[in-house]
Amino acid sequence: MQRREDALALLAYAAEVHLPNAQVAARARSLNTLGYGEFDALHLALAEESKVGLLLTTDDRFLRKAERGLGNPSIRVANPLDYAKEAKP
Repeated sequence: MQRREDALALLAYAAEVHLPNAQVAARARSLNTLGYGEFDALHLALAEESKVGLLLTTDDRFLRKAERGLGNPSIRVANPLDYAKEAKP
């Protein structure tokens, strides 16, 4: 319950909220058939549709699949700690 409350509290920092549409659902199904988990596929498809510059994840399996180019992701997927080290001057 605490994790859910913490996750919902992060929404206060969201500048935009993007909801899935038919295109996102189709892309997510395609990514899922390629080996991404259902939620990973949905997150990646929605991030692509929203044209974000970066999707951060701590899920190593998800990250490896995206780094290998499985499904030709159109956005970068990175681990938050690695990205923070890279972005730090």
